[in-house]
Amino acid sequence: MSTININESTRRELNKFKEYMQKQEYTDRTVTGYRTYLSRFLRQQNGPLEVGALKDAAEAFLETERISHPRTFKHCRAALNSYCRMVAGDSLRERPETSAVPEIAILLQRFREYSLTIKHLEEGTVSSEINHVRGLLEYTFEHNPQRFVNGLMAEDIRRYLLERLAKLSDSSKGRMITSIRNFFRCQAFYGQPVHPSILRLPLSPAVWKKSAFPKTIDMDKFNTLHNIP
Repeated sequence: MSTININESTRRELNKFKEYMQKQEYTDRTVTGYRTYLSRFLRQQNGPLEVGALKDAAEAFLETERISHPRTFKHCRAALNSYCRMVAGDSLRERPETSAVPEIAILLQRFREYSLTIKHLEEGTVSSEINHVRGLLEYTFEHNPQRFVNGLMAEDIRRYLLERLAKLSDSSKGRMITSIRNFFRCQAFYGQPVHPSILRLPLSPAVWKKSAFPKTIDMDKFNTLHNIP
């Protein structure tokens, strides 16, 4: 196994980052993983960078990572985001409309413009909805790239939720479905075919454990309430 050479300044920076993450109460596993991603970044830069150059260098590095290591990209970005907060006191710029798949990046960019200029949503809401939709599009593209948008039906959305998002809370699932419906309304707005079943998706999933019959009150109490103006 080849040995990775790390210069002294990079080694000191990695140790400093480790101490920072431990103070933030990251798990040991996360600390180890994040240090690995940061090490790769710092070795490419030949050591730590000045604060003013850090973000641009991190963004450029992540664009390459998105293509060369798509499976670990989100973890790498999270690591560099934490590092930027440590060094510069600020996070990386949000770029939710980007994707390793060009077709998806185009769709997300259009959804962003539609949400901002047609629906006039807040930037934070738009970013959140784009993040929700990106996961679905990348999942469907992976399984069926020939019809990953125009051929989808509500059953495809349900399968995605069950396979990838089963552990989310019911309220989170509801927000995801709302974002997905909004995306397909955007598609319809621009004249793209959308299966009607998607636009009829419920705003929240059924919560069967809370579906007992509601408690009732007796007629005397009901009549008393009914007579109150």
